[in-house]
Amino acid sequence: MGLSLLDMLHLPKLTVEENKSLVKQITREELHMAIGKLKANKSPGTDGFTAEWYKKLGEPLTPVLLKTFNWLLTKLECSNYRPISVLNVDYKLFTSIIARRLEGSRPNWIC
Repeated sequence: MGLSLLDMLHLPKLTVEENKSLVKQITREELHMAIGKLKANKSPGTDGFTAEWYKKLGEPLTPVLLKTFNWLLTKLECSNYRPISVLNVDYKLFTSIIARRLEGSRPNWIC
């Protein structure tokens, strides 16, 4: 079998260290930063929870969100993530943290 188009493009790959930094446990600080960056006055996801709700209840929600998000990190296959659509704010928080980690690894990548 020949090389696929993606193999021929020689796209940059994450180093082992960069990969490890993406899947390490999410910290309280990362979660609080992501909550702080949520934009107000946006439509909620299908669960009905708004960014304002997360900002107001961020501290009491922190333990449950950390447990959930860190569990999600154990699901490393791309097929475990759902496609983009009307997203719940907690999903936006999780993907915001992962995007920020990618930003630190490869500032010239588009996330």
